[in-house]
Amino acid sequence: MPSKSKAQKKKVPTTKHVRVVQYIGFPYQAEVLSIVFFLLSFIVILYHEPWRDELQAYLLGRESYSIRELLNNIKYEGHPPLWHLILFIQSHLIDSFFVSQIIHSIIATVSIYLLNKFFTLDYRLKILSSFSYFLFFEYNIVVRSYGLGIMLFFAAIALYTQYIYKSSKSSLSVVWRYVVLGLLLLLLSNTSVLGMVMSAALMALIFTDYLIYLREKSLSRVRVYGAFVVLIFFIIATGISYHFIKSEPDNSYPVNYTKGLDMNAVKFALSKIFTNYFVILPTENHIYWNFHVLLNQELSTAFYLGFLTLILFGLYFTAHSRVVLFYLSGTMAMLLFLYLTNMRPYRYSGHLFIFLLTAYSLAEFYKNDKQLVSIIQNSFLDSLARYAFIAILLFNVYSASIAFYKDLKYPFSNFTSAGEYIMKNKLNRYALMGSSDFIVSPLTYYTHNAVFLPESKREQRFIIWDGARRSKVSFNDIISELNEQVLKHDTVLLILSTPLTFIGPDQKNHTFMEDHIAGTDIHLKYFHKIDTPNSVNDENYYFYMANKVKP
Repeated sequence: MPSKSKAQKKKVPTTKHVRVVQYIGFPYQAEVLSIVFFLLSFIVILYHEPWRDELQAYLLGRESYSIRELLNNIKYEGHPPLWHLILFIQSHLIDSFFVSQIIHSIIATVSIYLLNKFFTLDYRLKILSSFSYFLFFEYNIVVRSYGLGIMLFFAAIALYTQYIYKSSKSSLSVVWRYVVLGLLLLLLSNTSVLGMVMSAALMALIFTDYLIYLREKSLSRVRVYGAFVVLIFFIIATGISYHFIKSEPDNSYPVNYTKGLDMNAVKFALSKIFTNYFVILPTENHIYWNFHVLLNQELSTAFYLGFLTLILFGLYFTAHSRVVLFYLSGTMAMLLFLYLTNMRPYRYSGHLFIFLLTAYSLAEFYKNDKQLVSIIQNSFLDSLARYAFIAILLFNVYSASIAFYKDLKYPFSNFTSAGEYIMKNKLNRYALMGSSDFIVSPLTYYTHNAVFLPESKREQRFIIWDGARRSKVSFNDIISELNEQVLKHDTVLLILSTPLTFIGPDQKNHTFMEDHIAGTDIHLKYFHKIDTPNSVNDENYYFYMANKVKP
């Protein structure tokens, strides 16, 4: 027989083999990208000044002297306790918010490792996703509970797809994987209300798979036991999470809830689809955080673009019907949340992007498996969705680079400067009073002393959003409360987030500088301000010294 040529002898890789190589990328991609991600994050952390919401959670942990007290203190926060428990333990071991930032960044880095190691995406898309705005900045640099939720969500997705769905074993030992999955859902649901939404979406994915098992009559006893275990954990997790999330009757946290049908709220929610997929941060000055270039335009523009984007990916995932319930349940739950709460900041809506990223990966993962229903594949729709997804990632990386640069160039908040000024000049030896309460109270981090807050007429080390708190106080309210404090302490350091003003005899508004306050025992003097342009944009500090007038 004639010998075969080299071309004939060369083994042609199978389609399956090509697909795997495409997803793996370069050697040690997960490890290399995780290291680069953490190093870049560390650089930003060195320049990132914490702001009030980050410090509120930290102080709740530090200033609670038992877990029981902590759980009581967070009942007005609208958050489950997991992140607060972590801060409680860390702050009692090492009292440093910088350590909290490192811990949070490590959590975000683990998310990036899981994404690159276990998600079924082209390796180039994984690289772009790793440095997207939400994964690199919003849920990494800004220290809140949401980053922990992303990590647990990615871990649950990786466990289910790689070690449960793919498992061909029928032994009861596999049930333990379901137990671990249930524990992950329990932890995930207790990070935030958005963590509970992510848990529900994952349950929708499992439900879809089990419908196919039933249809194919391949539902084994192990899978039945496993599903039952996960369901029990999910029910328990939801109950615990709801207990902490539900609003107290006298909760005073400023949320503008939508009542009934409101088309403006509908437009707002759907506009978030576009603004959270295609993140485009302003570039002009220090104000970029929680802004989008289309927010300066009419809301209708973002609404129509968001509606079209939702239709596009809804149709795409319908063609990949094994994922459609996961995508739609998570996305619709997020839209309902945004509709009801009208929450504008990115941290409340960035999970729309997380659901899209995860659903796109799952669509690739299930591509060669049987779908829930038989739908004719449309190559044009697939191509359009792919190009849109690539564009979304490119916009995200662009905005992440803007946030990276701006956080290095501008103060994120003036909190650090204010706290260091107080400690450097030993102003913490005076009794402290301040307003607005949510801006001044975090200074407790530096002083370790309670602050008297006129909004609630009490000394506090963190904000308590109960019914005793007033949302606004006037000049007369501040002076009245200040007079009481001066009578107690003789000298009081007053810190305000806006300059103290009054209406003079000429009926014009004047900035207060120094005077004996008529009708009181106070001599009040302005002496310093910290109002450097900052990204939060409202954390400024104006210092006044109040002394008791001597006869």
